[in-house]
Amino acid sequence: MLAPGYPLALIDSVVWTPLDGLTFTGTDIFSLLKPIAKPFKPTEYTVTVYSLDGCQASDRVLIRVDNEPHIYIPNAFSPWHEDGKNDVVYISADPDQIVQITSFQIFDRWGSMVFRDFNFQPNDPKHGWDGFRDGKIMDPAVFVYYAEIELIDGRKLLYKGDVTLVW
Repeated sequence: MLAPGYPLALIDSVVWTPLDGLTFTGTDIFSLLKPIAKPFKPTEYTVTVYSLDGCQASDRVLIRVDNEPHIYIPNAFSPWHEDGKNDVVYISADPDQIVQITSFQIFDRWGSMVFRDFNFQPNDPKHGWDGFRDGKIMDPAVFVYYAEIELIDGRKLLYKGDVTLVW
């Protein structure tokens, strides 16, 4: 059994299982002992360290994953003021969780599309609706939206809801 503080020079190899979600900054023993873990689901890793004289020691660590995406779509905005605050409705999200916003569409109460955009990154007001249609600002009303969002773990989620354009 290898003791804590065992000299790195006496370690022959380090083996991690599984390797899913692990990255290493190098191939030296020190780097192999300190991987960066970013699994998509809860994963239990086992590391086994082998010494040059044939001894081995193993340990396990469980990485729990919160895979609930952090996505925010506001339910009201006020483009009338044009003060740079809350003038545009757009999708905010943790960019480390999102591959892309596949589509974002907004409709009026009669089902006419007033805004649409495709294949863009979150957190960018340039990819949001400013309350205008055909060059004119819309009257205050409730609009419905649909957004398809692709996550880094391969899931595609559909968000739907309503947003109110207020004075």
